Amino acid sequence: MKRNKLQLIAISLIVVLISGCLEMNLPDTMDSGENEMTAFTFEYRWITYEMVYNSETGQVVDSIPYLNVKTINTENEIERDSNGSDKITCTLSMPEGIPEKESIGLSNLWGYASVPNAALVTPLDGAPQLGTPGDYSNPVRYLVTAANGDEKEVLIIANGL
Repeated sequence: MKRNKLQLIAISLIVVLISGCLEMNLPDTMDSGENEMTAFTFEYRWITYEMVYNSETGQVVDSIPYLNVKTINTENEIERDSNGSDKITCTLSMPEGIPEKESIGLSNLWGYASVPNAALVTPLDGAPQLGTPGDYSNPVRYLVTAANGDEKEVLIIANGL
């Protein structure tokens, strides 16, 4: 009986402590109207292979693929519009460390957007899904939806490389 009381007290204490932590210092994002895209960046990815040689014959017996990722140097110029749409012009330049044989262009980059917590980004009119390879050789549009449902369209124009 005494053991059951101790278990009940321990479980009650754990429940109180856990539920108290869930409400502590949480941001008020459920009704946030923040929907501004503050930056747009790009990455380039490519595969290289490390050859595995037979130590006795010197012949290649296998190759191990490695994924290489480089962040493209991106300078953003943001134009805010009061009618609910923004434009971000991205000027891209080649970072150090990408082999010359890699053909980098605006048509094979991974795009990433910086948005407020709890905001959603939706590609419009065939724009690439963020975080996947996409074609940015023509302007693309995204819809940023705040937690409270406020929407803003953002036009992304990439140039350079």
